[in-house]
Amino acid sequence: MKKFYPNEFKAALKSLDMIQYETGCIMTEDEAGYIAMHFVNAQQNGEEMSQTVKVTKMVEDILHIVEYHYQIKLDENSLNYTRFVTHIRYFARRLFAKELNQDTDDILYQQIRERYPDAYRCVLKVKKYIKENCDIELTNEEMTYFMLHINRVCSRIKS
Repeated sequence: MKKFYPNEFKAALKSLDMIQYETGCIMTEDEAGYIAMHFVNAQQNGEEMSQTVKVTKMVEDILHIVEYHYQIKLDENSLNYTRFVTHIRYFARRLFAKELNQDTDDILYQQIRERYPDAYRCVLKVKKYIKENCDIELTNEEMTYFMLHINRVCSRIKS
């Protein structure tokens, strides 16, 4: 929660201070994570807490796939990292709502695939993860977006 929802986590930490002030009860940072999850859930137009947990796990898993593939540690403070995490979060919500982008431009997919072959190989791992865990095939359009984000977030680190 701290990594993927930093604003909500900061607010949750402040709520721990308020709870301590009002009740004298000292709570751990873990509790701030649970409170932050409620904040995130409240922003999702009635999205179930279980879906927020699934989205968060998917974000974490995909980030691990990318880091493992490239053998790097992503810079969690970079704008490209934030954009990538945001992309994965919205992708996961669309996936769970069964509203994935449909293929519309195979030419762009082919161009991106050829231009960023390492990002493509990484996306194949993400595609396999999605298939194994959600039984859904990634469309070429979704793969294109992933390749662009992955290339952007990883090329800045490798340079």
